[in-house]
Amino acid sequence: MIFGLDKYPEFNLDFELIRLWEPGIFYELDNFFIEHKPPAPIGRLETQFKALQSLKGVDAILSLKETESSLLHYLRAIGSLQIPVVTLVHHSQNIGRFNVLRRPVFKLLNAGSDAILSFSDKVCIFSEKAKRKVIRWGPDLEYYEKLGPSFGHEIMTAGRSGRDFGTFMEACVKCKAPARIMCFNYDVSPIFDSANSLVQCEVGLQSQDQICRKLKDALAIAIPLQEQKFSCGLTSLCDPLGLGKAVLVPENIGIDINVEELGIGKLVRPNRRPQTRNRHEVQRTAK
Repeated sequence: MIFGLDKYPEFNLDFELIRLWEPGIFYELDNFFIEHKPPAPIGRLETQFKALQSLKGVDAILSLKETESSLLHYLRAIGSLQIPVVTLVHHSQNIGRFNVLRRPVFKLLNAGSDAILSFSDKVCIFSEKAKRKVIRWGPDLEYYEKLGPSFGHEIMTAGRSGRDFGTFMEACVKCKAPARIMCFNYDVSPIFDSANSLVQCEVGLQSQDQICRKLKDALAIAIPLQEQKFSCGLTSLCDPLGLGKAVLVPENIGIDINVEELGIGKLVRPNRRPQTRNRHEVQRTAK
């Protein structure tokens, strides 16, 4: 289960699942603010309101995405919320066109965090007082081992955030590398229309379990990312780590693992063709 919620009881930690996206005033307001973004982040109102209603007996609030719980951070910063708040910051706070104007807002958000977590020490955070800790985003090895990984002949890729499947497909065709792409409709590139027996494309919704049961037979796994300053591809990196596959991945601020130094893959610059000439070189890396 994501974020290890199923492991909490082992540490004598209890948690309560709150049902969201239920019809009501906060549901309507959230939809309004999704379409008309406010000048300062306020987070998901339904989530925060229901959390405030469930504070009896609670020792701490764990916010797994800082943009979802902005109001809770404001309340904590001004002393209106007495329960400690631990925040997971996904993306650097020094990016964007109006970064200078938003810096005071980020500082207030961080002031409302008793501790700040991030997946990478490369993630920039505007905070001078809050405690910061880097936590590693890793695979559930028991799950991957039960899949029974084996090595096939295809380089496979899947994912949904900031992907560049078009360049990946061009590279595979040029290198004559059999490949399989699993993506959504919004990631379809014009090159997908060109028939090519080397690359199989599966477009549409698949569960993560369905995807992993295909990835387990990959020769190697690619994470083709667009050039960006946001953390991206962390969950997809768990697949090659858990399945013992070689990985092709660009450098990304959210990933501070050097796959080449560890001998588990190759770094590929965004929007560039990989240097791998054929699938046999990748096969040597996988072994």
